[in-house]
Amino acid sequence: MLALTILLVLLVATVVVMIAVLAALHMLNLVPLLVPLIPLVLMIGTGLLGLIEILLLFGTKEDNRIAKKELMWLWGICILSALIWWFSTSLLW
Repeated sequence: MLALTILLVLLVATVVVMIAVLAALHMLNLVPLLVPLIPLVLMIGTGLLGLIEILLLFGTKEDNRIAKKELMWLWGICILSALIWWFSTSLLW
């Protein structure tokens, strides 16, 4: 359960940082060029969190059950982010 709490805090912090970065980029008129970086960062972040979840699979049975569910969600977000990144970059070039 502690791992789930840590992951949720990390995801919320990531969203807050991304909003702050987008606000700063919007003031500099750089948003259209850097929009594909958002799903790329999300893809890399969820991939790394997925690797942490794989390590949790070797814990207790409760950690194992929770980690399996979290791992499915994280890899789904990672794949979706990769598709969004591919689509957004193909529109720009």
